[in-house]
Amino acid sequence: MDAASPELQVRLALFGYPPTAARLIAHRRSKTACRGTALLILIGSWIVAPLTFFIPPHLEWPIAILLGGAYLARRAWTRDLVVVEFSGTCVKCRANIGIRAGATLAIPHTLTCARCGHTLVLEYGEAPETTGSVEVGNGPIPAPGAPPEPDDTRPPGRLHPPRNSSWSPAGSGWVD
Repeated sequence: MDAASPELQVRLALFGYPPTAARLIAHRRSKTACRGTALLILIGSWIVAPLTFFIPPHLEWPIAILLGGAYLARRAWTRDLVVVEFSGTCVKCRANIGIRAGATLAIPHTLTCARCGHTLVLEYGEAPETTGSVEVGNGPIPAPGAPPEPDDTRPPGRLHPPRNSSWSPAGSGWVD
């Protein structure tokens, strides 16, 4: 890691779960580099679009190339970070998440976990420290390195969980 590539304080977040810390080392692209790349993409699409007019269907190809060039130019304009190194863990399933070195991104950035398929958000900020289990969703999620808790929490002698105590007409024996 050199002085031009500082470690940024980022975290991975998923709605309903406490965020996890991530390690991102990246350097910023200059505004001139972002604008220059975007301008080259636009000029390239403007040059190629008229040439594709002769390929049937005649109107759709140039329109698609101009729209695609505009999309890629906007993406090149807004992505101001170049990844040197990234490591993080999924908020839900604790799988390792990675971004290849050399990829450009803008924060907030979305990532998809390969194991559970959830879409995580890479955002600026510090992840809170978790010392024990955190009550999330259907049950507690143990902190990394915490000993597993026993699964059987029912009182002795009870084989089934208690029934729902709410009343409904469909569940009663009432007859009209």
